[in-house]
Amino acid sequence: MEERERTVLETAAFVINYMDKFLVANQNQKQGAAFFPSTSMPTLDSIRNTTGEMPWKPLNGTVLMLNIDAALDLATKTLGVGAIVRDSQGHVIAGLSKPVQGCFRSDKMEAKALFHSLNWVVQEQLHITHIETNALRLSNALNYSLTDLSCFSDLIMDIRCLLSFFFEAAISHVRRYANQATHGLAKHALELDQDSCWIGEISYPIFTIVVNDS
Repeated sequence: MEERERTVLETAAFVINYMDKFLVANQNQKQGAAFFPSTSMPTLDSIRNTTGEMPWKPLNGTVLMLNIDAALDLATKTLGVGAIVRDSQGHVIAGLSKPVQGCFRSDKMEAKALFHSLNWVVQEQLHITHIETNALRLSNALNYSLTDLSCFSDLIMDIRCLLSFFFEAAISHVRRYANQATHGLAKHALELDQDSCWIGEISYPIFTIVVNDS
């Protein structure tokens, strides 16, 4: 599965690069003449804007951003936790793949992923300033005083306790397309018997994704 994902990503990167070169070549050949009408050839960015497929982007300033995600294997009843920390230049600082026993609803999965990820960054003494998740309900629960938190209210309280170590940390919601690196780590965690984490280098399962994100 990992080899197939790498092949798809490499093919997509080749197509995008080829189209860029094709358009530049035509523009040079026509010496500024409009070979395509301005509205007839959508750019990659415009397509991503329309479909919501905006890639991950670093933030300006001195920041450390934590992205988290979760994956589930129903057959083995295993939750995969993925987390990655990057700086304002998009450089990878640290990453985590963590298998957790249990089968949970999507809200609780994402909450558990954030809980375990925050525990990890506390232990590694990483001073996180921004947190991104593609779980909208989790983001809203932490940013607003919601009374109905259903089955994961206790987890939200535990997460808020961990967030006290990062009193300046801002939590925001991103679309899944901008969270591909952590999703790769979460899926990788489903193949592990124990935690896998690293500092200062990119883990092999998501090398292509992280490079494309940066």
